[in-house]
Amino acid sequence: MIDALAILTTHMLMLVAFWRLRERDDLDDEAAADARHAPPGFLPPRPRG
Repeated sequence: MIDALAILTTHMLMLVAFWRLRERDDLDDEAAADARHAPPGFLPPRPRG
């Protein structure tokens, strides 16, 4: 009985983790990491090149 309870608990936790990861919008974002996580500053962004 304990083995079945442990397996059920771990599988439920994996399903919850998978469900929460699927709900995140930032995982499907194709923007560059530095552009996405850059804090807004006082100056306009410099052109790259």
